[in-house]
Amino acid sequence: MNNLMYHVAKPENSNSLNSYGEFSTIDFSLNVSGRNLVANSIRIEADVKMTTDGNTQMTNQDLKFDNRLGGHCFFDSFSITSPQSKGLLQNAQQYQRYAKSVMTGTVGDLDICDAGELCELKGVHSDNGRVNLQQQADYTNNGSLRFVLPNFSIKPLICLNQSVAGGGSYSFDKYGEIRISTNLARSVSAIFGVDNDATAQYFLENIVIRYMTKPSDPKDNSKMLMNSYSMIKNSISSTASNVSCYVPSQSVSGVTINFLNQDAEKDPNKNSFELNKYPNFLEASYNFSDASNTYVSYTITQKNDLLRYAIESLRSAGFDNVTFDNVVHNDSYIAGLSFNGQFVDMTRNKFSLNLKASQPIGSQFIYLYFHTLIAMT
Repeated sequence: MNNLMYHVAKPENSNSLNSYGEFSTIDFSLNVSGRNLVANSIRIEADVKMTTDGNTQMTNQDLKFDNRLGGHCFFDSFSITSPQSKGLLQNAQQYQRYAKSVMTGTVGDLDICDAGELCELKGVHSDNGRVNLQQQADYTNNGSLRFVLPNFSIKPLICLNQSVAGGGSYSFDKYGEIRISTNLARSVSAIFGVDNDATAQYFLENIVIRYMTKPSDPKDNSKMLMNSYSMIKNSISSTASNVSCYVPSQSVSGVTINFLNQDAEKDPNKNSFELNKYPNFLEASYNFSDASNTYVSYTITQKNDLLRYAIESLRSAGFDNVTFDNVVHNDSYIAGLSFNGQFVDMTRNKFSLNLKASQPIGSQFIYLYFHTLIAMT
């Protein structure tokens, strides 16, 4: 028996054109009898067709995506289910901003030149987001020139790609099939630029999921552990703001927070995945009850401390290679807090964040990504 096998899954809801645009829902099924999924091996591949009016291929227009996100920008959400055993495993909303928070801390300018990043259509410069949307010259057809669509191969930051080292692997015989469903983003959200408007449309063509499996081991009863997240979005506009919430998880290890000016979400010319600074920062106070049910409060008054705690929050989710320099050099800003190695039950304990600004902040969106742990036995 082969120790390692490669598989391809095509969309279950395929259409005659094999083309999917904004708001489309794409469903995949992964199931291989007698084998286990190789942890962190799932990739999504597709060709990208960028049009100015739904039909005409873009040429030199100023249309682009976030150069740090690459192909991740097209996926608004993911739903991961194990329908025959565990049910819903992950409901990953506002996926692009989560991915941007992770990548801005873990991928620097030198890292992004690695082939594993370039195949995701990422680039060091903002203009890479425009160039990577254009058709590519190809001479592989007996040396004659033809133009082909750009394509990407991304490793989505879903729970099945964030397995904890030392844990078990997903057995199809034990748990049944895996269903992965994704909703594609609005065109005016995934794409921005001077020439972007309501008529510009992207399409993903020939989309597939590739993954690897290995033979099942009936004697392996290891618990499978995966990192995940739960997202809360709110709007704030005053110099003293409060966000309080429960989280649908009994194993929360930290929270990473980012901000967006509300005008950028509505403006097709602006990048809606920017990680903006909290304007006129004065103070942030985190309040919750820890794993021992002891009330904890952290008050931060320095911007550098706000960022330092945010970096620790990403490390609590398994992203050990996040650095202060990467975040700063990527012209992004995040906040957050690690729960110091504890896993807190936030179905019963409310988390509260108080923010103070020295001057009016305008209208901002705040996104809280609570890092959670999924355990499968």
